[in-house]
Amino acid sequence: MHETLGRLENLVQGCIRILDHMKVGGPDDQKLEQAKRALEQEYDHVVGLSGRLDDIEQCRRTVATMQRRIHEIAEMLEPVRSQLAQEYRQRTGNATDAFERRPLDEQKEDTATYHSKIDLRSAEKLEDNMDKIVRELLELSFRLEQSERRDARNAAQHGGGFNAAGAAKFDEDRSAGFDRAPVPEFDRDPAPPSLSP
Repeated sequence: MHETLGRLENLVQGCIRILDHMKVGGPDDQKLEQAKRALEQEYDHVVGLSGRLDDIEQCRRTVATMQRRIHEIAEMLEPVRSQLAQEYRQRTGNATDAFERRPLDEQKEDTATYHSKIDLRSAEKLEDNMDKIVRELLELSFRLEQSERRDARNAAQHGGGFNAAGAAKFDEDRSAGFDRAPVPEFDRDPAPPSLSP
């Protein structure tokens, strides 16, 4: 699980670095700043998980919360990416492929269009990283569930209370009649007296 957490740290940090350099102007900049702050909080959660892997239930709750928050951040950023894509198409006259086939020096001469391209590529990279974060969180959730089941099996095998294994043994004993108290036996005269006169 430590490898998964390491990948998550790198991905979230990557998203934060992208957002640090994205300035698209207008109200979208406020959305980008809001997304950055939210991702910084999620980064703290990822780092915190590394020290709490022994508390599986708490980790699973944290991961579930992170999955919800990452989904919300992705939804917040999607309109920004769509707007950047539209602006880039407009600046190139719907000829983005032709623009990108031009030598890089020529692209840079058209400053506004080139910056529009860079902004869109940043937003696309951000979206790609967010998708990878979702996959890593799913992987982490799966591994935590596996670990929880393994701990439950170990507890059952080592007498961890009245667990599933204990219940099965109880049912087995009950079916054999071991749960019933033995019927008391009384001493009897092997040759009881005749009732006849």
